[in-house]
Amino acid sequence: MPAADTPLLVTPAWLHARLDDPSIRILDCTTWMTPQPVGPSTITSGRPDWAREHIPGADHVCMVQDLSDPAGAFPYTLPGEAQIAALLSRLGIGNAHHLVLYGAAQPMVVTRAWWVLSALGHPRVSVLDGGLPRWRREGRPLTDAVQVRAPAAFQPRRDAAMVADAERVALAVAGSGERLVNALSPEQFAGTGGAHYGRPGRIPGSLSVPARDLVDPVTMDWQP
Repeated sequence: MPAADTPLLVTPAWLHARLDDPSIRILDCTTWMTPQPVGPSTITSGRPDWAREHIPGADHVCMVQDLSDPAGAFPYTLPGEAQIAALLSRLGIGNAHHLVLYGAAQPMVVTRAWWVLSALGHPRVSVLDGGLPRWRREGRPLTDAVQVRAPAAFQPRRDAAMVADAERVALAVAGSGERLVNALSPEQFAGTGGAHYGRPGRIPGSLSVPARDLVDPVTMDWQP
């Protein structure tokens, strides 16, 4: 469960003032998604972009290669505890570090990284409001230098409350009292347009809350 004293969002000014703080770890989560008419999007790692320039001290993680189960039955399956422990330990990230996540675009990729890390037991994970576009726009530093850190010990713990399986979703459809939220576009929710995943439409009883409406399309800032 995320720590109560950890903000969900931090500003570029907040992070800039803490670039030398040894308790902070920064992860560039840039992953490019190209929607297909049917089925999962085509995924391109943002690691080459990170290698060209990134926020000082940031490491890169890929939504598919690092934050999904390679043997999962479906795309983007939550990785296992051993996989996430090995990843974070290799990056020098322990349970006490405060992680700040950002991306070059497509903030939904970054919020998914937040969910993966939180669901697997990291208590201190924040998202950089506006991501890399706002950081650049404000004239803050970028580098191509790679920071090598000593391995750390991360102890994962899966938070069952943050993960819903098919049985739990079926109970919600049947009226358990839990709400289902569909974050796709209104067209995808209605089944009238946009990419779909084999069958257009939505899970019965779900509510439409398009993710794209929660972020300013120009600045990438969160829209309250």
